[in-house]
Amino acid sequence: MVDSSSKNYWALQLQSFASLTEEELLDVLCFFCDFVDNTSISKDVAVVSQLTEKFLEVLSHKDFGESDLVKHTVAYGLGAFAHALPREAYQPFVARSAGIVKAITM
Repeated sequence: MVDSSSKNYWALQLQSFASLTEEELLDVLCFFCDFVDNTSISKDVAVVSQLTEKFLEVLSHKDFGESDLVKHTVAYGLGAFAHALPREAYQPFVARSAGIVKAITM
């Protein structure tokens, strides 16, 4: 139901995240964290890998990279995505994700 009714809207928002306010971005990030945590999309390696890349991109954006709320939400998402993906699929993201999570949690 969520996949067919909401995913496309939120995907468009995530694609154009640079034009969003911080509050809107947080809504988008939280949607995808919940989407991966609570639906069968977690088994779609391609989608979860794309989300991982996009979450990392959000942190590198000048307008959002310093926001504590964005950083914490991205860190949660990276953990959720690492849990969902097979080890070999998450391997390209491990070093960067671990560094980000470590920096945020310290």
